[in-house]
Amino acid sequence: MDAPRAVFVHGTGLAGAAAWPRQRDDARLRGSMYLTRPGYGGAEAPRATDWGMERDAVLAAVGSGAHLVAFSYGGLAALLAAAQHPDRIRTMCLIEPPAFSLARGEPGVEAHVAAVAPVLERRGELGPSEFVVALLRAFGQTDPVAPQTEEELRSAEISRLTAAPWEAPLSTDAVREVPTLVLTGGWNREYDEAAAALARAGATHRELPGAGHRVQDHPAFTEMILDLWQEHSAGHRG
Repeated sequence: MDAPRAVFVHGTGLAGAAAWPRQRDDARLRGSMYLTRPGYGGAEAPRATDWGMERDAVLAAVGSGAHLVAFSYGGLAALLAAAQHPDRIRTMCLIEPPAFSLARGEPGVEAHVAAVAPVLERRGELGPSEFVVALLRAFGQTDPVAPQTEEELRSAEISRLTAAPWEAPLSTDAVREVPTLVLTGGWNREYDEAAAALARAGATHRELPGAGHRVQDHPAFTEMILDLWQEHSAGHRG
């Protein structure tokens, strides 16, 4: 089977093509694949995070070589895949990746860890609905709505089983070898600090304000990744 032109990797929440409503029907992105990460498939039971499985799912999708576009938690899987096989990643676009393990000591990241870690430590005692409410409060929401529907409860269970992002065994090696664009929305300190850490390693960091966390919904996003692909159409930098 031919390798896809690009592989899009979702975060938590919406999976597969549903996570990319502005991209999935764009004719300019024809030939792309919208990956469903482990534990998110409709027939697959939610599972605890396995970093090796996350990495391998991305590598299986890119095949012999493709551009990689990854949102939020999916950016951790993308970084792991690119570190393992940078030769198979033509370019990488990371959208607000929670690469907090690369930015420990920064004030926003440390404040986030301090707020969220106690909730994660209690996840074995909490049901999916209770967990998500506690997590959203740790994120700063004052009156979070508990999940009710079957789909919402399934998503809550996935969140409950998801490892803390600062536990991801990341390195900056891939960013030094793969042309990497990191996009943030300019609304959140810890994401900006993670992006800055990747930029210090060689990535390009740009802000697209106005769409919050889901920067891929910004009207300029698709044009930016097409420009990235065109700039590096002949292969890796260097």
